[in-house]
Parts: sequence; structure tokens; C-alpha cells
Amino acid sequence: RGVVALFCLVAASHALIMCPEKVCDNIKCDTSLTAESCSNNGGNLRVKGGFCQCCDTCVKQLDEGDDCTSAMFLGVPSTTECGKNLYCDFKSRQCSKPSCAMVKKSKEE
Repeated sequence: RGVVALFCLVAASHALIMCPEKVCDNIKCDTSLTAESCSNNGGNLRVKGGFCQCCDTCVKQLDEGDDCTSAMFLGVPSTTECGKNLYCDFKSRQCSKPSCAMVKKSKEE
């Protein structure tokens, strides 16, 4: 039941956020942000990953056991995400390794 409610909330939040035409004309992006500078700070560069896809952004990679609550905010570009081979467990709100069953299921899809 909780998964269905979460799905509905995500769908509704995306419907509410609309970017006005030419909104990026009024936004100043950090032009010093590069893949290297982002990587040096434990992140990955996400091209056009900011609000309304105006600016590039650096997304910090979280480690296993880190709190991933900030990655759950709906409708707002996240500045963090669980690192490679991890996922955000919505129950514990921590980055976790997938179970064997989850890995097997993803390979079947």
C-alpha cells in the first residue's frame, strides 16, 4: 500500500513543477564546475541536472549506510545519490546493497 501511495505522490509532484519558458535566461550557473572538480569532491557531474535543467550540477555519491533521505525529496533535483551498486532503501532511509534476489530480478528484466 505504501508503494502505491509513494508512486501517486511522485506523479503528483512532477505534475506541479513546471519550468517557465526562458527561465534559464535568468539563472547564473557555476561555470567552474567540471567533471574533475566534482569527482575530487566525491561526486559525479550531472549535465543539465539542476532545477529546470538550466545548469550542470555535482551529485555527491553516498556510501553504504549513509542517510539517503535527501535523495527522496520529490520534484527537487537531488544533490546526493547512493553510490555505485547501492540503492536507497525507503524503509531504513539508508544506502544499501541490493539483495541477491534483487540482483537476479534486475538481470532478468
